[in-house]
Amino acid sequence: MPGGLAWVGEPGSAMMKSAVVKDIWVLAPVPQPHISMLRHAGGPILVTRDGKDLPCRVAESLFWLGRYGERLDVRARLLRESLTKLLQEDPHSEGATLLPDLMTALDVAPDAVELEEMLKELPEHPRFSKAHTLARDRLLNLLADQGPQGMPGIFASFVRNSRSVRDHLGDDLWRSVSNIRQRCNAMSRARGVVAGQRLLEAVVLDLAAFFGLCNETMPHHYGWRFLDIGRFIERILGTLELLKLALLTARQPGIPLWEVVLATTDNFTVYRRRFRSQLHPSAILDLLLFDETNPRSVGYMLRRIQRQVARLPGQSQSSYRNLENRLIIEATSTLHLMDIETLADLENSDSAREALTDLLDRIIAPMSALSDAISHSHFSHVEAPRQLVTMQVSPGLDDGKTPARSERR
Repeated sequence: MPGGLAWVGEPGSAMMKSAVVKDIWVLAPVPQPHISMLRHAGGPILVTRDGKDLPCRVAESLFWLGRYGERLDVRARLLRESLTKLLQEDPHSEGATLLPDLMTALDVAPDAVELEEMLKELPEHPRFSKAHTLARDRLLNLLADQGPQGMPGIFASFVRNSRSVRDHLGDDLWRSVSNIRQRCNAMSRARGVVAGQRLLEAVVLDLAAFFGLCNETMPHHYGWRFLDIGRFIERILGTLELLKLALLTARQPGIPLWEVVLATTDNFTVYRRRFRSQLHPSAILDLLLFDETNPRSVGYMLRRIQRQVARLPGQSQSSYRNLENRLIIEATSTLHLMDIETLADLENSDSAREALTDLLDRIIAPMSALSDAISHSHFSHVEAPRQLVTMQVSPGLDDGKTPARSERR
């Protein structure tokens, strides 16, 4: 179909500086015959299946696509809950609130010295306290921040890896990526907490659609396994850090923060069905750490990663396990061998808190190392050195004076 490209802008402005670009299509006077880019096979075709010869760069992009996609999802969920708490907090309060802990979870909490300087520089507001204004500005800034902590910055890494594997993503998958792009572009122009909440909610749903389509439409070959592994490594690390904050290091621990954890992991309904209205740290730990039937629990995710890693290419025929499997076994064994009774009284027992700290750290360490191990064993872009010429010494000539004869392979 004939057409062109049009730049829309103010009269007299430079063409490439126009803010809007439109396609122009010239309609034909009569319906046109269907033209396919695929041609009909003239005879029998050799049926093949891909996935076994996956290039390492594609595998790496799929792995990081899973990691950045999950990171974007966790950040969107946590930021959505933080904005909800911002609306619920007393805007005049200068006292202890939940917002500093939520900003810590989002890695945007200032230290004590920086906080004091920021509060001094903020002007007085008749409706909001300085602490409330600071928290609001820091949280809303994440909607436009192009850095590694902001939603647009994380999405940029996500879409960069998705473009690298465009031929592995179906049309429906690519539409979901486009939807997420539209939401993230709109975030930078969002004005107000409520508008930000709505966009974050849409991003969460679009990411759920993206990963659901990955499971439903991508062939379950090596590429899909790398994406799945990257996704669940990121989810495990995010869940463990969230539990550490809520149960161990929070400034204001208690029911409000525990509710945020359940809402962020989308386990509020499950928890209420099992335990009614009684919130307790032990029940939260069972749901998010030990319950292997819950897709959001660390136990379930470790089992899933273990299955996927066992089916990756290049598994050694040796009787000994490789580094990736050893790291997964280390994390799984740490979880399985934990005496749950020692964690029963986290609120009043220092020994229980120390045991939980040790447990979380001993799972975080091998999971962080697993990402590096997979990168080293599967994503190396440099071929191993290969000797092209070998030196062969003739029998009996071992005095070192006779030149050796070379053979070219």
